[in-house]
Amino acid sequence: MVTEVAERTKAEKALGESRNYLENLMDSMPDAVFSVKMPERVIEWANDTYNVLGYEPGECVGKTTEFLYPDRKDFIVLGDRIQGAIAVGDEIFHVEQTLRNKSGEFFPADINVSLFRIDERVVSVTAIVRDITNRKRAEQEIQLYQERLKALAAQLTIAEERERQKIAADLHDHVGHSLALARMQLNGILESDSDLERHILVKDVSSIMLQALQETRSLIFELSTPSMNAIGLGAAISEWLEEQIEKRHGLQTECSDTIAIKHQKTLDENVQTLLFRSVRELLTNVVKHARANKVAVHLGEQGNDISITIEDDGIGFDRDALKSKNGQKGGFGLFSIQERMTNMGGTFDIQSEPGKGCRVVLSLPVGEDKRLE
Repeated sequence: MVTEVAERTKAEKALGESRNYLENLMDSMPDAVFSVKMPERVIEWANDTYNVLGYEPGECVGKTTEFLYPDRKDFIVLGDRIQGAIAVGDEIFHVEQTLRNKSGEFFPADINVSLFRIDERVVSVTAIVRDITNRKRAEQEIQLYQERLKALAAQLTIAEERERQKIAADLHDHVGHSLALARMQLNGILESDSDLERHILVKDVSSIMLQALQETRSLIFELSTPSMNAIGLGAAISEWLEEQIEKRHGLQTECSDTIAIKHQKTLDENVQTLLFRSVRELLTNVVKHARANKVAVHLGEQGNDISITIEDDGIGFDRDALKSKNGQKGGFGLFSIQERMTNMGGTFDIQSEPGKGCRVVLSLPVGEDKRLE
């Protein structure tokens, strides 16, 4: 008798320890766990559900699970799903479901349901509920990012075609016109009987050819990127700023370069070319949208980074409004610059307010092995 009591006491102690271990294990989970009596769908037991649902376990036990759903329709739908699993003999199934926490807020949940049977009859189910709000948000951000990349690719194709049309129009309206006029003047020289008239026509042809040459050089300067190894990034930006922004559009410009020569040499020419293109696009945006009188570009160093700062005194803009209009990172031009800088290991920051101009900073780490394949 004493032995039996001792063994029973020992078994009860072991059972209690197992129960405590199981409860501690459940409470350590980031998920809410319910044991639900079937077919009533009444909660018999719950772990610490506060972090997921905002309820203490005692607030859940004894209630049907209907209070966890946004409306009764959702409660019925999951009930039908459970009955379907029972009918086909499933032991476990998974579903994503919108639930409601204690404060009344809805959130997406991942629910794993296990069916417990006695004599082939389902008497209870165990439901493990996980809040997947962060996962859903990440999935949406990835989807948005992919959509923006696709849209950017389409925009680039359209931009390329527009650029081809612009080049064709410039060649036709300027260079082509000049060459046609020069050809007419040359015919006039051949038909002229007077040395004085031929001399005048030759001077006209020379003037026309000079104009065609200047127009061609200007077009080449717009289309091509200068050799960074030959003149350096700062000199290339300064020349483009003066020729394309100040002379062509009348803005007051300023450019300075305080990057150490040894740090400039660590940048591959391809990296410098991409930085130059980014600065050129930003300056073009200033001309198109900023209504600025002055724009300044400064190349310098900040800690272990080189930085390029573009500032204008234009009308500025509301960054939040730009995001809501064009997505997470603004328009496609800004998005492409952001992607370009990220790919090179750098950063892209915009600071602007309505009426206070705009300040853009491109930063890139300085390193001996900084190369772009």
